[in-house]
Amino acid sequence: MDNDVLWADFTQFIHGDLYAGHVLASKDGAVSGVIDWSTAHIDDPAIDFCWACNFVWRRKPQKL
Repeated sequence: MDNDVLWADFTQFIHGDLYAGHVLASKDGAVSGVIDWSTAHIDDPAIDFCWACNFVWRRKPQKL
């Protein structure tokens, strides 16, 4: 706990469970909304980024 070098420098409001099943898209593929905010909270924004990267990596790693 004393070694905080890997702790987030800042926090913000995050979704907490951001993956393709919670992202709404228009017919042209543009993001039009995000659903299921039941796990939203204040935390490290890298959490949402990691959820998104995990989804892309599993389906199209070359896009990452």
